[in-house]
Amino acid sequence: MVAITATLIGAAVKASVVEIWTDIDGVHNNDPRIVENTYPIAELSFDEAAELAYFGAKILHPATVLPAKVTNIPVKLKNTMEPAATGTTISNKIVGSGIKAVAAKDGITAIKIKSGRMLLAYGFLRKVFGNI
Repeated sequence: MVAITATLIGAAVKASVVEIWTDIDGVHNNDPRIVENTYPIAELSFDEAAELAYFGAKILHPATVLPAKVTNIPVKLKNTMEPAATGTTISNKIVGSGIKAVAAKDGITAIKIKSGRMLLAYGFLRKVFGNI
């Protein structure tokens, strides 16, 4: 709640940057509570950060970056216990390509269906999901 308030205020006052201080040095490439030897990601785009948050990264709420994205204000995630650590900068800038991080969220099932028979087939998905 505090982080989204910070980005809302930052957007309202047209800040040059919003800093969010927490107990970890930025967004990590995986959940450090579960996976050993994770590392912070130096730069993420707003979309990457929002997607990681939505799919389980606990450092941010998915809606936190929206006010900063709309007003193009970078968000820096810093560690209160290690102020000199680089942390993560979230901005409109896209750096690199490929997979940067993995997030996990409990209680979600993803299903991918690919079939040529579903083209113009009225009720196809109802038949597939009708007994769930």
